[in-house]
Amino acid sequence: MTTTPGSIPVSELREQLAAVIDELPLHGKAIRLTRHGQPVAVLMGYEGFEALLDSLDDADDYRALAELDEAGDGETIPWGLAKRDLGITA
Repeated sequence: MTTTPGSIPVSELREQLAAVIDELPLHGKAIRLTRHGQPVAVLMGYEGFEALLDSLDDADDYRALAELDEAGDGETIPWGLAKRDLGITA
């Protein structure tokens, strides 16, 4: 491949798609697809994609918790009362 590290021109990808896909799990990194030297898309392995989605989901959760903490009135209840209210035993 005549590419910069981590990228491949779309025109080359057309000719080498099977080989590029076979290599994705080996290095675990996304490959930038370029057209006229400009990035236009990303190709990545499925496991990497799933990990990215998990990371984004976690980040959304942390952001939501931070917003709740900032907007909260500061009131808390003891864990024992929360368990009772939720019907949790043990």
